[in-house]
Amino acid sequence: MLLENTFISGTGSVRITNSEVRTFCGSNGLPTQTSTCPPDPTVLALLEQIMGLLTIVQRQSVPFAYIPGTVHGPLWLSGEFNLTDIVLGLKIEVSSIDGTVGEQLLDPLRLFDVGWVSIGDADGFWCQTRVTNPSMLYFPKFAGSATKVGWTSTSNARLTITELLRER
Repeated sequence: MLLENTFISGTGSVRITNSEVRTFCGSNGLPTQTSTCPPDPTVLALLEQIMGLLTIVQRQSVPFAYIPGTVHGPLWLSGEFNLTDIVLGLKIEVSSIDGTVGEQLLDPLRLFDVGWVSIGDADGFWCQTRVTNPSMLYFPKFAGSATKVGWTSTSNARLTITELLRER
């Protein structure tokens, strides 16, 4: 159905067209149902696939939660281990410190000369942090690319390192 109106004013004329479009599902004949078209299963499958991939990207790039993964330790002196999953970060806990470790009595307690923890891959380590607290979280920007963790303990401290994984 098409309605057309023309209005004439002192400065000219304006033509206004109203149109109506009717759509229906099924054959090319008259509509046989009053509800809307059923969902296309192909489109639904693609949307579910996109949503699944988007969820993975969101949880790796801007996570709102993490879950603890494999626990490594207690670790002493220096070494490295392979990561068992794609991580967001690490939880580093210090135990068994001796008199060679400096302490600053703040809240939280600050430690000096405990050691370092690094992340990297087969080509080397690219990101490290100094161990400065009895319990600390470490979320390096490119943690998801890491395949191994290295540590060095500059004293008699023992380190326990827990992999922090994205929420699934």
